[in-house]
Amino acid sequence: METDTVTPPEAVTRDDLVDALAGLVTREQFDAVVDDVRRDALIDRGRGETGHPLARFRSLVDYADTLWQEGPANMGLLTRALADQITTNNPGVIPPAWVTSVAGIVDQSRPTISAFGAVGLPASGMELTWPYFDGDLTALVGEQLVEKSPIVSVRVDLKRGTEPIRTFAGGSDLSYQLIRRSEPSYRDAYLRIMLNAYAITTNAAAALDATNAATASTGVWDPVAGDLSALAMALFTASVEVSRATGAPASFVLAGESAFIAAGVLAVAAATSSGNVNPASTASAATLAVSVAGLPIVFDPSLADGVMLVSNNLTAKWHEDGPFTVTAEDIEKLGQNVAVWGMGAFATSLPAGIRRIDDGIVAARSSGKKSTDEK
Repeated sequence: METDTVTPPEAVTRDDLVDALAGLVTREQFDAVVDDVRRDALIDRGRGETGHPLARFRSLVDYADTLWQEGPANMGLLTRALADQITTNNPGVIPPAWVTSVAGIVDQSRPTISAFGAVGLPASGMELTWPYFDGDLTALVGEQLVEKSPIVSVRVDLKRGTEPIRTFAGGSDLSYQLIRRSEPSYRDAYLRIMLNAYAITTNAAAALDATNAATASTGVWDPVAGDLSALAMALFTASVEVSRATGAPASFVLAGESAFIAAGVLAVAAATSSGNVNPASTASAATLAVSVAGLPIVFDPSLADGVMLVSNNLTAKWHEDGPFTVTAEDIEKLGQNVAVWGMGAFATSLPAGIRRIDDGIVAARSSGKKSTDEK
């Protein structure tokens, strides 16, 4: 049998091949490959077979050129000579894949403050004062039945309401290292978190003051057992009471969690069963927008669970100065003092216009300071 003449492996020195590999494998690994090629080639020739696949290459350069030209068909031969390099073996060049946005910072709204409205504080003083009238309008004017007879004359008193201006604040001492070396910026994330905390705290203060100032409505609704008709009756009753106190009907309802959920479920059932294109009661869990008897019901987590407050924005206002951010360098500790702060007061000018619908049981009230009335 005629066979092609090939250069035996001994024709290429080990040093030449190791240099050609350019450090890809160790000498021990290369020697093992060469020994395997020599042994396998001799065995195959003794059987009359072609020989080891690597025996057809005259040099390592010839072997590399063939791999380059023929492509993936011969790449399997590399597995005997090349060591695997993977990411877990090279942590020094694999940086963490950081996401640059900070998760968990949830923007907080202020349902109570938004419903009643927010205005600025006066320029000076730490006690908010406002005049108001809460007399009986029906007793001030009457018909003169006989000419020259005395007309109705009743003393009209303007009372004074007061509320202390409270300060809300929170802050920390941030190290220069944390400020300068953090990415994303710790300082920016910290301020966002603190501003949201300020929003929650001030809204809770306003919700508590509004609940304490409210007058119990004669309309009662039980979120557990009450149906939509009972809720509509309670809302209409409270809206009439608001209208008597302020001259305008109610424009919003603030509800605690259980009362809000129950009202939303009843509104969905009514809208589904009525088939009306424009039902009086609607609700959407996707937007948490609920309307019953034409009144929007707004969820406020700061309110007690089963409480509803029915009112309009003529009855009270949240007076506020802030929020502000303030910084000061802490040279001794190489840091920066950062704080968020503001001042606010909930002024109830017409408390009779804030009506509370309970579940039939008088809601527990906090011992927070109420507005005082002075003649």
